[in-house]
Amino acid sequence: MAPEKWVLKRWTEQDFHNNKVLWDTLLEHSGADRLFLSWSWMNQWWQDHKTPQCTLCIFALYSGKTLLGVAPLYIERDTYVRGLLRTRRLQFIGKRLSYSSGIRSEYMGFIVHQSYEQPVMERLLDAIAREPSWSELALFDVDETSSLYKALPHWAAARAFHKRHEQAGPTYVVDCRKRFADYLASLGSNTRLKLYNRRKVLEQKGRVELVPLTEVTWQTLIDSLLHWHQGRWSKCVFGNSSMAFLRAVTSMPALRDSSLLMLDGVPVSVMVNVRAGKTVYNIQLAFNDDLDKRISMGTLHLGYVIEQMFLDPAVERFDLLIGKGKHSNYKSHIATQGPMLVSDRWIRRRPLKWVFQLYDRYCRT
Repeated sequence: MAPEKWVLKRWTEQDFHNNKVLWDTLLEHSGADRLFLSWSWMNQWWQDHKTPQCTLCIFALYSGKTLLGVAPLYIERDTYVRGLLRTRRLQFIGKRLSYSSGIRSEYMGFIVHQSYEQPVMERLLDAIAREPSWSELALFDVDETSSLYKALPHWAAARAFHKRHEQAGPTYVVDCRKRFADYLASLGSNTRLKLYNRRKVLEQKGRVELVPLTEVTWQTLIDSLLHWHQGRWSKCVFGNSSMAFLRAVTSMPALRDSSLLMLDGVPVSVMVNVRAGKTVYNIQLAFNDDLDKRISMGTLHLGYVIEQMFLDPAVERFDLLIGKGKHSNYKSHIATQGPMLVSDRWIRRRPLKWVFQLYDRYCRT
């Protein structure tokens, strides 16, 4: 496949809708994340979260009828300084800088055929640079081990874009290819107590069941999730668009790893997990933390689920993703650190670029 014969196309909404098979075939031949960069995840997010201020901006690179690369992006019109400073922000489908609540998409990047990774990545980045309609590029939660992250510094520096580093944080992963007993033995004594041994305390209180998420238990899960999130964070975590997206995501066949931890038929913890390939992703966890101060209910629920993952030969990884608990980084105690996810912005349009250069030099700490 000679690069000179490659054809770049900017997809329309109809192209995006019609090309699930091509997209998923490319995904299988790439190193991109199997869940967050899947067509199903991104298309559903776009349908549920797009607004009149959003315009699709997907770049697709072909060799004949073979799809070699996709940059899954869109442009959002937004403002700064109480509407005085306008911007057109190019960002990943699945992310919205102006609205960060709801379900977080992670491991973001371009989907590139592994046999042509470097030249395809260069062609997609060149297409972005040539696209005149954006003012700033916001690439959040990019895996620092990815070819995109490695290519960005030179690409941006050559064009004198102003870079703003926003945040970075590690993901956390449990390797499920070992024996569960060996995993438990590797934990600290206090962590093992919370994750596993405290089951005895819960079981003394009544009948304990790990109930799968189904159409019947869906509303119970949602009601519990909203109630416990409201109590824990003092705000509504999900808006209407996020709720619709969560409903669609948990309608996927991969929902079989989601569950409700029940005590005498009453939920005490709920968890949404989605399976993609050999990985199960922990998307949401909420629990009753007032039942017994000796029990860390969310951690205990994770212990039941992690044990199931070890018993399933089709699962290699249980991914707890980025982030930590409200009071402590519980993930660091039950999982090993995975890839670092980095969030950066590049600003190219004046006066937006001047304003941020001045602010970052004199005001940002």
